[in-house]
Amino acid sequence: MKTLLVSLYPPNKYGGRVGGVVILLNDILSVATNPVDLIVYKDNEGKFDLPDAVNFVPWNKLASKRGKKERMFKYSLYNDYKSYEIDIKEYDKVIFYPYFSSLFKYKNVHAKFYTIGMDSGPLLYLRAMLYNSRIKYKIFSLYNFIQAIKIDRHAVELSEKVFTVGERDAEFYRSVLMADAVFVHHPVSKLIDKYMHKEWAGKTEIKICFPGGLSPFYAPNMVDKILSLLLNNCDKYIGKISIEYLGRMPSKYTEGILDKLSKEGIHVNIQEFVDDFEYYISNQDVVILPLEVGVGTKNKALTTLGMGVDLIGSRIALENVYGIKPENCAENELDYLALIDLRLKEKHLFRLTNEEIVEFKNYHSVEQWKNNFWEIIYERS
Repeated sequence: MKTLLVSLYPPNKYGGRVGGVVILLNDILSVATNPVDLIVYKDNEGKFDLPDAVNFVPWNKLASKRGKKERMFKYSLYNDYKSYEIDIKEYDKVIFYPYFSSLFKYKNVHAKFYTIGMDSGPLLYLRAMLYNSRIKYKIFSLYNFIQAIKIDRHAVELSEKVFTVGERDAEFYRSVLMADAVFVHHPVSKLIDKYMHKEWAGKTEIKICFPGGLSPFYAPNMVDKILSLLLNNCDKYIGKISIEYLGRMPSKYTEGILDKLSKEGIHVNIQEFVDDFEYYISNQDVVILPLEVGVGTKNKALTTLGMGVDLIGSRIALENVYGIKPENCAENELDYLALIDLRLKEKHLFRLTNEEIVEFKNYHSVEQWKNNFWEIIYERS
């Protein structure tokens, strides 16, 4: 029995600039119970580390460009995927990672297909239409929703099963696309094991961290609202908090608020990128995840909580995550400020205890993918 995983991305346990999507792929492959061939979109060299059970296959060995160019919109989720044909005559099982991989043309097919969707594209754009108040993003999301629902439907029609890292995502596949969809807990990266946050004792400034990924699409208003509220009340926070901001500035407006906070006496540190994200997060006190749009499980939430760092986030940011307490949850800017004030008043962080971290790591163990993915697809031989 031969298995082929067709991926748009190379696995990378460190994430790099791509982030969680490549870490998750590496984690899933690391617990494969049978040998797996891996082919990566347009990659003929495979200059990356692979788990022992995985064999890299050059793209040009199995894939070829079709003579006829597919017609598509200028701005399209489809990219040029349909213009490639992949010969899978040697394989009994083919896994799409993610659902876009179903768009390649497959020939000599006698294999069973499976999709690791990670999360649901249509659900993401549906939520953006509902929760992002900016008109341009509503139009952008409607346009992409129409494409994404067609892509997902195609993947579902081909696949025996669909696997996701979001419970709502799996429900969407089942209820809207009538798929046999399974929710598998998102694993927490083992990279966090070498770091542990030092407990804040209330004697120094509490580090408030905005950890990146807070673009106008995913967090259109809440970051600015929180920062503006801090600015309006900055006298009571001088000497008590500092602000760490990771990632590109979402707007000149955000940059301007941070500049004003700095001039008022709040310590502000801005970094566009860090080489070691886990180390960076382990040195924060409270991570703020004010996402208004999103799906699946957020890797930043897992990394933060798994290292014993405190977290305040939205319902979207914290879905599918183990161990969430009421003191971790906020829905508007007043909630975020009230929860920061609570920590300052009590001189206490609402992090996971050491015992809770053990439970958290068991719940989000990569072994979940061994038991609930690899063993399931091989049972269906």
